[in-house]
Amino acid sequence: GGPARCCAVCVQPAAAAQRSPGACVRAWQLLSDMAAKKAGSRLEVEIERCRSECQWDRIHELVKQLSAKLISNDDMAELLLGEAKLEQYLKDNPLKQGTSPRGPRPKLTDVRKHLTAALDRGNLKSDLMQEANMIMAKLDYVEGDYKEALGIYSRVGLDDIPLAASPPYKLRMIAEAYSTKGLCLEKLPTSSSTNSLHVDRDQEIITCYEKAGDIALLYLQEVERVQTANIQNRSPKPGPAAPDQEMSFFLETGLQRAHVLYFKNGNLTRGVGRFREILSAVEPGPHRTCGW
Repeated sequence: GGPARCCAVCVQPAAAAQRSPGACVRAWQLLSDMAAKKAGSRLEVEIERCRSECQWDRIHELVKQLSAKLISNDDMAELLLGEAKLEQYLKDNPLKQGTSPRGPRPKLTDVRKHLTAALDRGNLKSDLMQEANMIMAKLDYVEGDYKEALGIYSRVGLDDIPLAASPPYKLRMIAEAYSTKGLCLEKLPTSSSTNSLHVDRDQEIITCYEKAGDIALLYLQEVERVQTANIQNRSPKPGPAAPDQEMSFFLETGLQRAHVLYFKNGNLTRGVGRFREILSAVEPGPHRTCGW
């Protein structure tokens, strides 16, 4: 039998007397918008975490939640599905050093459809357009279209993408892009027989691998930093353990290939120097397994 109130928002009786039904509707709308924004923010954080930790099987479920939020998220969903399906394919069909991918793969048809849809509509923000293009270039490499991949990297401008404040998944993506660019350059013949141009081409390839290796190390360090922080902040209630961080073919290539090429070209001093740099920086951590 206390004083009446029009809704839970109007917690004070005085407020109930002064508020109109329209004000209550607006208040509820504001609360709903805040709740939706918070839920969307949590979803974005979870998507970023799964991309950084290469939990591609989780992406499919998260994309369903993302698409249910906003129609404008459809292009983001296409990007994520394209990435997840490509990465799952590479996990099931790992690339090997020294092999040359050739021709379209039927299992990757959906990947190209997803990425093409995301890119063609042009609704993605510029940083997400960069991501979609880098994934498309990686797909082109896997299907043996090296010229097309190099064309995409040229348009994206890898050197202009900032590394500062980039989440771990973005660092991995950039490292793999440099590695893939180096692989494409190695597989395409030089257009001239001039020795100086060959030397320039060799140095460009090595530079790609050096950048790939440096950013790969930054990525691995950042993943471990984030995982350590999560463990320290975790409540006493046990949660899912962080998965082992496996090195992808492209990250391994970036870390290994530069010093191999220095040795191959007879530059032993630079080769040994680069090898020591990598060796001193790579120490398998509690969440990382290395294939070499």
